[in-house]
Formats: sequence, C-alpha cells, structure tokens
Amino acid sequence: MALRIHHTWHPVIGQRVQMWCSGIIGREGIADAVTLDDAILWIAGGVLQPPMTFQRTDGFDVWIDYRWESRKGAPA
Repeated sequence: MALRIHHTWHPVIGQRVQMWCSGIIGREGIADAVTLDDAILWIAGGVLQPPMTFQRTDGFDVWIDYRWESRKGAPA
C-alpha cells in the first residue's frame, strides 16, 4: 500500500484513510464526512470503534492509498 498525504480533505469522503498527527497514527477508517472548509473530518464508526472527528487545527493530516499507484501492472 502506497500511502500519500492528501492536502484537501473533501475529496476523500468514502475512502479508507489514516489520520496522522506528529508522526503518530490517530485512527484508520472510512472518511464519512468533511466540513465544506476542509477543517473537520469524521471517520465512520465500526463494530468496536465509535465515530470520531479530527480537526486540521489540531495538527492532523489525512493519508490515503492512491489506488492507481497500488494497482500498477494489474490487469484492467
């Protein structure tokens, strides 16, 4: 998996993301919603984890696996 930082948060809605802050992973999950100003991102809840919000002002960055990079060489 080739994770890359994604500077705009709104386009990652519905994607599996990792939220990082100061080199530490805060949470991994599906981006459920993002505010219009890209300031807050919600990760959907799961069986064992409740939904969670992350704020850009707290220093969080969103990382995603760019599918087109991880599938190079795979048949279409």
